[in-house]
Amino acid sequence: MLGWAGCLLFTDPINKAPVVTIKPPTVVDRGVQAEFSVSVTDDRDNPATLQARWAEFETRDQGCTWITAATWVGLSSSTSSPRSNDAPYDFMTYSLNPVCVCALAVDHDGAAGFGCSLVGIVNPPPIAKIADASGASSGSFPLCSNVHLKTAWQPLDPSDQVEFKWAGTDPSGKNLQPIPCTNSAATSCGSDSTDCCFYAATPGNYAVTLEIDDTVVTSNGSKTSSTTTQSSPTTYVASVLKNTPACIERTDPDATNARRVLLSRSTDLGGSYQSRTFQVFSVADDCEPYPPLAGSGKASAQFYWYVYDTTQSNPNWVRQYNTSNSFTVSQSMFPSALPGDSIELRLEVRDSTSGPGESACSMAQDMCCASGTCTGAAGDCVRWTTWTVQFQP
Repeated sequence: MLGWAGCLLFTDPINKAPVVTIKPPTVVDRGVQAEFSVSVTDDRDNPATLQARWAEFETRDQGCTWITAATWVGLSSSTSSPRSNDAPYDFMTYSLNPVCVCALAVDHDGAAGFGCSLVGIVNPPPIAKIADASGASSGSFPLCSNVHLKTAWQPLDPSDQVEFKWAGTDPSGKNLQPIPCTNSAATSCGSDSTDCCFYAATPGNYAVTLEIDDTVVTSNGSKTSSTTTQSSPTTYVASVLKNTPACIERTDPDATNARRVLLSRSTDLGGSYQSRTFQVFSVADDCEPYPPLAGSGKASAQFYWYVYDTTQSNPNWVRQYNTSNSFTVSQSMFPSALPGDSIELRLEVRDSTSGPGESACSMAQDMCCASGTCTGAAGDCVRWTTWTVQFQP
C-alpha cells in the first residue's frame, strides 16, 4: 500500500495469541494423583519455546477460566516454568469441589492465550480390610483367646467423618459384638474404633464383619454439603480350636526324669526317713494355665494327688485332700513302711472346660498322655504323672 508521500508501506501481520488445549480426565478420584497434558500451537513461535504457566483451583464463584493469581480462590497448587509441548502435568485435590485446570502460554511478542477445562472430583469408596494383630487375614486361635482384630484403612483427610461398623456371629450363629481392645468397660466398639477384640469362649468359627462409611463435608462459597461413600463389607473368620487338656510342663527338677525316688534315712545308721516334697511349677492349658494369667479372672488348673500304699494288705488309690501344686511324702503317713517298701504317688491336673465327645485317655504314665484328649470323671480333662517313692533300705 502507498503512504501519504506515495511510499510503499509494509505492515506486520497481526500477532495471534497462542492456542492452548487442555487434555485432562473428565472425572478423577479425590486424593489420587491425576495427569493432564497441555498442547500449544502458535503462528510464530515453536511451541517448545513458549512460556507456559498452569494453575488448578477449586471452582466456586469464579467459574472455569484463567484468572490472575491475585484473584485465585481455593488455590491448591500452581507452577510457572517453560515446558515443552504436550508435557504432562500432575494434580491432586482432597476437596470434592470441581477443579478448574488452566494453562497460559505467552509467545515472544507478548501475545497470550489460555485454555481451561473443568474436572469433576469424586470420593472413592473406602476399602475395608481386617487383619489380626499379627497381620493375617484369617487364623486359628486357642480356646479362651482374646482375638485382636484391626483395620489399617485411614481416611484421605483428617477432617473426614469416618464410621467403622463392626459386627459378628459366634459358632452357634448368635450375634457377636466386638469390644474395644483397650477398654474392658465398654460393651461394643465405637464408630471410630479401628481395633476391636472378642473373647473366644467356645470352639468353632467366629465371623467378624466390618463396613466403613466415609463422609466428606464440602464448602462451596456459602453452601455446605456432605457426601458419604460406603465400603463393601469384609469378613474375618477366626477358627477357634477345641479345648485341649491341661499338660504338666514342669515339676520338681529332681523328680522330672526320675520315676523312682528314694526316701533316705536321717543318718547312715538308720533313724527316721526324711520327708520329700513334690512340686508342680507350671501347667499349660488354653483356658486355665498355672500359674494363672494376671488379670484374667479365671481359675487355674486343678491338682489332684493320689497315693497307692503297697504297705497295706489291700492297697487302693486314695485321693488326698491336698489340692495345691505341691505334696509332701513323710514317714508319718506310712507307719507300717519297712526299709525297701515303696508307695505310688500320682498327680492329676484337670481343667473344667472340656467339651462333649472327647475321647478317654490311655493309662500311659507320662508327663502328658501320649496322644488324644484325656478325660476323667465327669468329663474333666486330666493329665497325670506318677512316681514310685521307695523307703531306702
